[in-house]
Amino acid sequence: MLEILPNIVLCGVLLFCLYTDVMERRIYNKVILAAVIAGLLLSFLADGATGLTGAGKGFLLGAALLFIPFAAGGMGAGDLKLLAVIGLYQGTEFVFTVFLLAALLGGIFALALLLRRRMLLLTMKSILQSAWLLLGGIKTNLLLSPEGNAGKVSIPYAPFLVAATFLAYFTRQGG
Repeated sequence: MLEILPNIVLCGVLLFCLYTDVMERRIYNKVILAAVIAGLLLSFLADGATGLTGAGKGFLLGAALLFIPFAAGGMGAGDLKLLAVIGLYQGTEFVFTVFLLAALLGGIFALALLLRRRMLLLTMKSILQSAWLLLGGIKTNLLLSPEGNAGKVSIPYAPFLVAATFLAYFTRQGG
C-alpha cells in the first residue's frame, strides 16, 4: 500500500490544482505545502534519507525548469510550485519528461488559440520586438503586445502539467 500511496496523493493534488487553476486561475499555497509535507514524509517512510534526497532533487529540478518562464512573467508561481511537487513525488527524470510534454502540449494549444483569434502575427511581432530590446539591454516584459496588456493572451498551465504527468506516468508504466 505504501508504494501506491504517493501516486494517489499526487493524483489528488493534481486534480484539485487543475480545478482551481481552470476555475479560479489559482493554485493554492496551502495545497502545495500540504503536498510537500506529505511527499517528504512518504519519501522518508519509503526510503529513509535516500528517499528524501531523491525527493529534494526532483523538487529542485521541477522548480528550476520553470524559473525562467516565471521570472519573465510568462507564468505564475503556482505553476512552478506544481511542477516542483511533481518532481518531489516522481523524481528528476520523470519531472523533466513532464516539463517537455507540458511545453509541447501548451505550445500546440497556444498556437491553435492564436491562429483562431487571428493574433499569431501580432504575437510574433511582439516577441521579436521584445527579444530585440532584450538583446539591446533594455528590460521588457516578453509577453506584452505593442498595445500593452490588451493583447496579452493568458492560458492556465495546470491542465498541461496534469495531462503531461498522466501521459508520462502511463507511458512509464507500459500502458
